[in-house]
Formats: sequence, C-alpha cells, structure tokens
Amino acid sequence: GWGHKALAWAYSLRGQRDEAIATSELAVELLPSFAEGHQQLGHFLIMTRRHDEGIAHQEKAIRLSPKSYLTSYCMHCISLGHFGAGRYKESVEWEQRALQRTPDYWISLGTLTSSYAHLGRMEEARSTLEKMLRANPDYSEGGFKMIFAIADADYVERWLGGIRKAGWEG
Repeated sequence: GWGHKALAWAYSLRGQRDEAIATSELAVELLPSFAEGHQQLGHFLIMTRRHDEGIAHQEKAIRLSPKSYLTSYCMHCISLGHFGAGRYKESVEWEQRALQRTPDYWISLGTLTSSYAHLGRMEEARSTLEKMLRANPDYSEGGFKMIFAIADADYVERWLGGIRKAGWEG
C-alpha cells in the first residue's frame, strides 16, 4: 500500500491524473484499512471534480485513524472538497476545524482566505491572507500549481482568484 501511495503521489506531481487515481485505488484495494491511502485517494478525487466521493474517503480516513496526525489534513481536504463544489461556507467551517489542529498550515490558510473572498467576507479574507504569507513567506503561484498539478484548471484559478481578491499580488 505504501509503495502504491508513493507512486501515486509522484504521478500526481506530474499531472498524471488517471495514473494517480488508479494507483491510489489499488493502494486501498490492497489495504482497505489504510487511512493514509484513503486520504490520498480522496484528495485526488476532490482535485478532479469528484468532490463528494473524495470527501467520503477523507471521512473514512478519519474513522480509521481518528487520533492521528492525518486528521487535520483530512479536515483540510474536506474543506477543499467543499471549495471545489462551490460550497464556500462549508469550506470555511472545515478549514477552521483543521486550523485548530495545525494553525500555521499555509494551504489551509490559503483555502480559508479564498473561501472568505468568494463569500464576500473581505476583512476576514485579508486578515487570513496575512497569516498565510507569514506561515509561508516564500509562497508562489508556481509552487502552488506544482503541488496541485493534478487539479482541474478551474479549481486552481478559483483558489488563486480568491487570494487575489483578498489582496495577494504575487
């Protein structure tokens, strides 16, 4: 399972969606109780417009390993799923929960920033953007696009568009 998870991550960084998803599916098929595998598969599904299916895998990962380091990342990915589906209010709620566990995780702060901006909550968006940039002063659009190489272009542009609305000038 771990080998397939690592291979799937490599595929995702190269933007090879089908290979990343198929390899992640194999990882959880081989190890059905592999929380990390469900988390990764869920993340990939969320990035490729299968939001609710991806959220279900995040929830399963939390059930399989509720007290692990992975829980906050699963909560973040649930937020990403709601963001992708245009459910910005739910995205904010899940990101706030994730940030209670990992308050300086810059991608969580960025998703929260973007969600606030899409909701028109600009004061909160600007404040959260400042926190994001303190957490990751080397943030760049290119770095974000590399991490999210598997994501649909619309998803990436909405995420980046939200932080731009909040005042990020890149």
